[in-house]
Amino acid sequence: MSEAASGSEGPEVTERLGSGEASAGGEQVPGASERSLGPGRAAAVPGRSDIPRTRAGAAWVAAGVGIVLLVAVLVFILENLEDASVHFLGASVRLPVGVALLFSALAGALAVLLLGVARIVQLRLLARRRGDTSR
Repeated sequence: MSEAASGSEGPEVTERLGSGEASAGGEQVPGASERSLGPGRAAAVPGRSDIPRTRAGAAWVAAGVGIVLLVAVLVFILENLEDASVHFLGASVRLPVGVALLFSALAGALAVLLLGVARIVQLRLLARRRGDTSR
């Protein structure tokens, strides 16, 4: 019987527990306990455990990325210390180029944040009006 006729989306992949070896097509490995991952799902990467990802782990990665970006911004500022005259809404100030660009990036990020907050508030009000109290 063909895969289309059997209703399967792809070959069933199994993982050999303990060694991380996988076989396609439902082949049985003698003496090994196997776990079916279902049709079309790939086996786990060899050597990796089945420990789920957590919010703390994601926060750790985000902190690492943030530190790398902070170092890059500091290097950029330190390499661009020449003064530049900045004029905005009638005010004039002399700042290092790197600091001026940092302030403009922060202003842009603040604008995006405010637009995002406005959209979230709008969606929550709409959900409240419709009676949807699920979170």
